[in-house]
Amino acid sequence: MASPTILLVEDERCITTLLTRVLKDGGYEVLSAGTGIEALALGRLHRGEIALLLCDIGLPDLPGPELALRLGELCPQVRALFTSGYPLEILADRRLLPPETLQGENTFYIPKPFLPRELLGLVDSIFSKPTKVAIAGTDRKGDARVSAAH
Repeated sequence: MASPTILLVEDERCITTLLTRVLKDGGYEVLSAGTGIEALALGRLHRGEIALLLCDIGLPDLPGPELALRLGELCPQVRALFTSGYPLEILADRRLLPPETLQGENTFYIPKPFLPRELLGLVDSIFSKPTKVAIAGTDRKGDARVSAAH
């Protein structure tokens, strides 16, 4: 069985290099992009399934949640793992990561900074869950759902 493919989207090259190494050492295939537009192009060109989008929320050209929705049109089974150095409350207040975005069963968040083992633990747990087609949704209460591994 082939390793799941992760599309890593990060605009800081040193972080991309480090996360690529961590994920590959963890047994995953990694495609990397520095912008949202580049990530969408990779999504169109990649012949296999992209199982997970791992992206910074504050990309310079395309917000992470919008990228996830657009990539979801190309790859309906994709899961999204967002990351940011800002706390969730600030991201929600600024509408960079609205709480409803995290309500999908295939949408996750890990705050920066994180340790490599924390990232791998979360990614491993994401792949141990069954995949739902929708990557974002809302519930009746409007509560955010956040998954994290520690």
